[in-house]
Amino acid sequence: MSPTLGLVTLATVVLGSIFTVAYSLRFISGAFSTKRGISTSPAVVEMKAPSALFLFSPAVLSVSGLVAGFLTANLVTYSLPYIDAFPVLGEGVAPKLGGSELALALSVLAIAGGATLFFADP
Repeated sequence: MSPTLGLVTLATVVLGSIFTVAYSLRFISGAFSTKRGISTSPAVVEMKAPSALFLFSPAVLSVSGLVAGFLTANLVTYSLPYIDAFPVLGEGVAPKLGGSELALALSVLAIAGGATLFFADP
């Protein structure tokens, strides 16, 4: 593949991602937000709040994810022997994913561009 064709393909994918983010935000907003000038439907008014048992599973997952985030430093001590078995860089140097800077920048561009399109549309 020629470099020009590669750049055109990359730009097309990023542009498609921008439109996908904008459309997804519009879909979520249209499906779940309160609309100006439209009254709440009777079906929504008559809905009952979910029971505590229904909310238990997502609550356990949320709390365990939060706790795991704080335990990460403690988990590193257990994983250091495995990490040291595969030396990539010098000691004390944090490894980076190769080429992740461009991918991260393009992802941020797609999300920011999609959000800009969504909020710019009245």
